[in-house]
Amino acid sequence: MKVVLLVVLIGLCGSGALGEESDFFDFPRNETNPDISAAVEELRAGLKTVTDRVAAAETKLGELEKQNAGNWSVSGSGSESGSHLMDLKDVSQLFTRTSHISTPKVAFYTALSNAGNIGPFNTDIPLKYQKVFTNIGQAYNINTGYFTAPVKGAYYFQFTLAGFQSFDTGVYVMKNGQIFMYNVEYKRTYNPEYITNSLILELQPGDTVSLVLPRGHSTFDNPNNLSTFSGSLLFTL
Repeated sequence: MKVVLLVVLIGLCGSGALGEESDFFDFPRNETNPDISAAVEELRAGLKTVTDRVAAAETKLGELEKQNAGNWSVSGSGSESGSHLMDLKDVSQLFTRTSHISTPKVAFYTALSNAGNIGPFNTDIPLKYQKVFTNIGQAYNINTGYFTAPVKGAYYFQFTLAGFQSFDTGVYVMKNGQIFMYNVEYKRTYNPEYITNSLILELQPGDTVSLVLPRGHSTFDNPNNLSTFSGSLLFTL
């Protein structure tokens, strides 16, 4: 028994001396456990993911701050634009009111007189309409019979002359002292006749319009206001 055991031991020692490998006498080597290494790599990957997400979040936050700043700026601009729009609206309303105030209101309506028959004369006679019913703007002068345009604009005029004698009934429309129009009703009887006409003139400030009874012509008026002269400013130019 002792001999067999000794032989076995010698054989084992011989095998070690010959350099053959044997796990029996091997001590644990200084190697990392594969499971721990995998866990560490997983942690590193997770940490990198978290870091990337934090960086992305910081970038997004910066962009949002810029956008918010831009929105505030736009909002402020909108408020300023709204303020400017209100200012323009106020200016427009003020301009409208000012234009309404500054544009003169001009209108007149007159009748000749209560004298009955007027004319004929051996010279032209300015007709001075003495019965003034309307004279808004005071552009008609009762002393001269002239209408004087206060502003540049388009003016409407109308006149009517009655004639009760056998003389021709006629009238000159005068613009700035010059004959602009001649109207006549030739009469050979005492039957009443009328002349009525109207016109629109473009006038400059200071231009005058009046009516003149031509020589050899006659007209008629009485309290019924048969012979009239009127006009008004249509619009400024």
